[in-house]
Amino acid sequence: MDGLNQVRCCLNNSHEFERHITTTTKPRFRIVSISSPIALRPLAITEFTFQILLDVYKIDPAFLDPVHLFGGRPTSADAGHGVMHIRPRLDGCIDTHYLLTFPEYEPNKPNFPGWVPRPAAVFQRLDPTNSENLWIVVHIHSNSLLQQSVEQFVATQAVHYDCPTDWCLLRRMILAAYVRSWRPYISYLGEEIDTTRRLVNMLPLYDSYDEEIQHRSVIDPQPVGNKVSSLAVRLTVTLQTVQQLSHVYRILHGSESDAALALDYHTFADELSNYEADLTASLHGARILENELQAVANSHA
Repeated sequence: MDGLNQVRCCLNNSHEFERHITTTTKPRFRIVSISSPIALRPLAITEFTFQILLDVYKIDPAFLDPVHLFGGRPTSADAGHGVMHIRPRLDGCIDTHYLLTFPEYEPNKPNFPGWVPRPAAVFQRLDPTNSENLWIVVHIHSNSLLQQSVEQFVATQAVHYDCPTDWCLLRRMILAAYVRSWRPYISYLGEEIDTTRRLVNMLPLYDSYDEEIQHRSVIDPQPVGNKVSSLAVRLTVTLQTVQQLSHVYRILHGSESDAALALDYHTFADELSNYEADLTASLHGARILENELQAVANSHA
């Protein structure tokens, strides 16, 4: 979406995107939404063209790091990546980027596990002069929760966007779409561990050693263990990103004196505090799941 007059451009290949970015005048507000058709496919843009976007806007090349994580399954080795980076610029703008990995529930697909980890990369340039505001959102599926948040923002609030007062609006939608999914996901993992524990506790009740061995062979705590192993790290990254957002808030509004104008800011600060509390509680829950899973594994050994 280009400009506050909501000019939308749906570009189907990298060449069209490259021509649009390099030949059109930068609007004072632009959202670039880039997606991949399915989780295991690369993004619908070449790295060369994406680099042109970074060059045109003089964006820190570090934003390529989270983007490179698309096109494959999220792995435990990448779980620690994605904490928000904050980069003040000499022109007074503030650049931020981060990677959210979140659990998404898709129950209606055949041969699908229900909950799957999804990445979403976000870049925002906050321009206090309101002349070069930029969002880049990178996600999976053209109709992802992130894309829906963008569309809702464009339809309801973008036309009146003013960076000094509205910088947090789209962020609020993104956090609302993603952060809240951790709690039901942890509850789901807890139920899986409880089911496995009950099966393990039933092993001594079998009449024969051969029957016990047969049932022991089908009890495997490893699948849920794979999900739990990186859970605390991913939650910590998300928590640290929310804390970084609080730091951005303090940079922009720490000296705000007009209570009426600051009302929305304080509401956002309260929301961030609530997210931080929820994520902290979820992190404690993840640690408990780790201990419970270890106890089940020891019983099954």
